[in-house]
Amino acid sequence: MIPSKDQYVRIIFKNSTHAEGFVESWSGREAVLRSADGTSLLIIQDVAADIMAVKVYFDPPEKQSKIEEEIERKQEIEQDFEEVHKEPEIDQYAKARTLLELRKLQAEQDRKIVSEKLKDHTATQTNVTVPKYELPGFFKKQSAK
Repeated sequence: MIPSKDQYVRIIFKNSTHAEGFVESWSGREAVLRSADGTSLLIIQDVAADIMAVKVYFDPPEKQSKIEEEIERKQEIEQDFEEVHKEPEIDQYAKARTLLELRKLQAEQDRKIVSEKLKDHTATQTNVTVPKYELPGFFKKQSAK
């Protein structure tokens, strides 16, 4: 089965790396994927030799919106915390308990946001440089005589 244009796919390569995106074009020899945010293209030169498996999604997953929802929830909790903190001190025990509960919710939201970002991590741009190996300065270079 060849994925059609604009289908969301996840590709697992033979070296166990994976990539995902929307199909721009797919032929027996070459495939082109567009990233979910539309900022880059992935070109696979030899489909048969490089790809081990392809997972086709009928509905593309909404990972970014999940993180955004968690961030919005955290902001709501922070606003609630500020409102409770600014209230006049009628019952100090109840206020302290409410503030403590809101702090716990804030910490929980932080953990959720971090875990979602770790699960959703995608490589954007990598700067790979080939190291240059040389002899240390205290060794004399042998000259050809």
